[in-house]
Amino acid sequence: MAIDDDAKVNPKSSTFNFTFDELQDAYDELQEVYDELVKKYKESVLKNKKIISDLKNQNDSIPKTNAELEEKIVILQDDLKYFQNENVDLNNILSKVHDDHHKVVNELKASLNVVRKQDFEKASSSKPNYVKRNFNGYKQRGSQRHPKGKSVRNVWVPKELVVSNNINAIACWIPKGTKYLGANSHGPKMIWVPKIKN
Repeated sequence: MAIDDDAKVNPKSSTFNFTFDELQDAYDELQEVYDELVKKYKESVLKNKKIISDLKNQNDSIPKTNAELEEKIVILQDDLKYFQNENVDLNNILSKVHDDHHKVVNELKASLNVVRKQDFEKASSSKPNYVKRNFNGYKQRGSQRHPKGKSVRNVWVPKELVVSNNINAIACWIPKGTKYLGANSHGPKMIWVPKIKN
């Protein structure tokens, strides 16, 4: 294709009045800018590739991580079930121990009552001139009678002092070692037997 005369560059035109060196310098500057852009582009490409690779690796690891988490959940559920069963077993054991304890206590109480009854019957046979009375006990302090704070049970009272179950306040000497005061006796004690109301 032929080039028109008007489109030809006239070296003598003032519009393109640049020296070769100036054009070379301008070209060099443009080349530097171009090289810098190419460098940044390559760096950006590498960076993007790395980001894409990391995202791909993370995406690939998600199923594996999910499977591991599900496996851990199953293990934890099994552990929880085991401890729940252990808790039930411990509750059953504690309940059995509690029931056995009450059973033993009740058996001991029953045995103690039998022993007390046997001791009392034995003592009754050795005291034909005494009768048993279940009164509140008092101890003498001066001319007053003060409650001991505890009931005196199975007090032996001479028969001659019992008249129709009415007894005035009397002083009964309880020998050392007597078992029927509801408390350990450490020597002769003064037991006040109050009058029984009709």
